[in-house]
Amino acid sequence: MRYAITDLPSVVPGEAPDLRAELLERRKRQQDVLEMQGQIRFIGVGSRLGLRFGSRDMPLGAGARVALGQQLGLGRAPAGILHLDRLNDWVSGLRDVLVRLEGNEVRAVLPGDVRVLDLVELLDVTLDHLRRLPVRVRLEHCEEERGELYLTAVAPELAGELAEGDYLYGGFYLSHSETTLSDTEACVRIYRVACRNGALMDAVEGQRLVLPRRVRAGAPDPYAGWEERLGRVVARSFDGGEVDLETRRFRSTTSQILATPYELLLHLAAQGLMTPEEQERIQREFNTGRDDSMFALINAVTFQAHVEREGRDWARAFALERLGGEILRGDHQPPVLEPVHA
Repeated sequence: MRYAITDLPSVVPGEAPDLRAELLERRKRQQDVLEMQGQIRFIGVGSRLGLRFGSRDMPLGAGARVALGQQLGLGRAPAGILHLDRLNDWVSGLRDVLVRLEGNEVRAVLPGDVRVLDLVELLDVTLDHLRRLPVRVRLEHCEEERGELYLTAVAPELAGELAEGDYLYGGFYLSHSETTLSDTEACVRIYRVACRNGALMDAVEGQRLVLPRRVRAGAPDPYAGWEERLGRVVARSFDGGEVDLETRRFRSTTSQILATPYELLLHLAAQGLMTPEEQERIQREFNTGRDDSMFALINAVTFQAHVEREGRDWARAFALERLGGEILRGDHQPPVLEPVHA
């Protein structure tokens, strides 16, 4: 669902509820319960998938069933009654379990060692850094559904000209989940206004912050100083240097002519970076473009993010934007003189 954020004007016209107010209201109905191994079991509650923990039997909400389906390798299909045995095998392998409740439903079932970062706190820290910037920032995407947030912001005043009337703008990307094992992530995002495409730029220190949901025992704490590190990513997104650098990179791709992107796309599919369906759509988009340059291929890749957003798969949309940024940097050239195998 699309949300607004107070004091951060949106580039998308229309009314939308305020995200922070919604989160604070939800918090009144939410509760976390930590259960030890053996004290929790998936059951059927009527015709619905449910959870038995302590003295309670509660149905699983839609978001929890989708997240558990991903855990079982079902893709976007939700877990259901037919998966009871597999779910109980999975939960029996956990030392303890975090059950996240909202009202009379279970909103998430997670390993007990997950790091929980409050979404309101993350939002407040992010907005504080954005307010300190010397440039005006506007909200582009703010989508939150069942505890998962995807947010992008753009600075209309911070632009580099690719060609006459074709501009790149400085931007920022943030994703966070309270109900899945997806990491919290913030990174630099470049936005091209001509085709409404974004590309994620996160190759070097300061361009990206990742806060993993699970931290290996004995490993350095990645959450130490996360507020300051997030501030550095926000500043880097809008300091102008990234726009200048990526504008030069994009310009250079206009002169890199491809006889066909087929080999490169096959290489990417073989690495699991895109599906065969995405490969076909990208090839088709490239074929209908105005030229045969690497620039056109990158646009064909990032354009697929629109397809995924329309299907409400925000995680996949931004994965394709990251892939576009990696191709721009030259990260995925096929091995020289070696065959590509699908």
